[in-house]
Amino acid sequence: MDNIRIAMVQMKVIPGEAETNLRHATDLIARAARTGAQIALLPECLDLGWTSPAAASLTKKQSEASLKALKQAAGEQGIWLVAGLTQRKGGKLYNRAVLISDDGVLMGSHRKISLVPDVEDGLYTPGSRVEVFDTPFGRLGIPVCADNLMPFTGIGEAMGHMGAKLLLSPCSWAVPGDRLGQPYGREWYEPYTYLSKRFGMAILGVSNVGEVQGGAWDGWLVIGNSIAMGPGGEVLKVLPYGPDAEAVETVDIRQPASS
Repeated sequence: MDNIRIAMVQMKVIPGEAETNLRHATDLIARAARTGAQIALLPECLDLGWTSPAAASLTKKQSEASLKALKQAAGEQGIWLVAGLTQRKGGKLYNRAVLISDDGVLMGSHRKISLVPDVEDGLYTPGSRVEVFDTPFGRLGIPVCADNLMPFTGIGEAMGHMGAKLLLSPCSWAVPGDRLGQPYGREWYEPYTYLSKRFGMAILGVSNVGEVQGGAWDGWLVIGNSIAMGPGGEVLKVLPYGPDAEAVETVDIRQPASS
């Protein structure tokens, strides 16, 4: 398969400010499209922010409006999107990723399964399905953040066994203030390397930047440092680190055909 150009959209997310965040995401999606990217990968819970207390009062109508805004942006810019959103459905709240085509059609979604204990498991309901999706870029999976941590690599392994050759993961990577500036990423390099080498898959994790509000990590800083890893475990790109390190950068991945 030819190279796939993916835009890593490491955006600033303001907790609880859905309209502001969605407008900003729309602007950054347009910026990503101008780079010639075929896919834009955006962070986890980009509408309200990860673990935001505002999620508890989110309505189904509001969550559907957030999805509609991203579908419109994808269609207008002619770019595929993978993004993290908060979803209200059936009286439950989910942390999910969505896959949207370049003509603005929802092609698939994944509800986060591996909720961080004592941080988000009291807010979101865990997902119960693992799926992969066929696209013009091959078969891919869209796990959310901790779904890829080393104790939970069974999720990525299942996607690999299903034929996924690309994992695109919306994330929100946070550290306490006293850890700011210290090396980060070991938590992700180990499982990403394991999965990429075992299944010959490329893995990209894109985090937002800003601050966590709510939950046990209230006040922690979200630091970006997004990672793109090639199919053989080679680190292709690492984005800037810090609570203000917003960035839109592209990476080209030569992707083998899905089985």
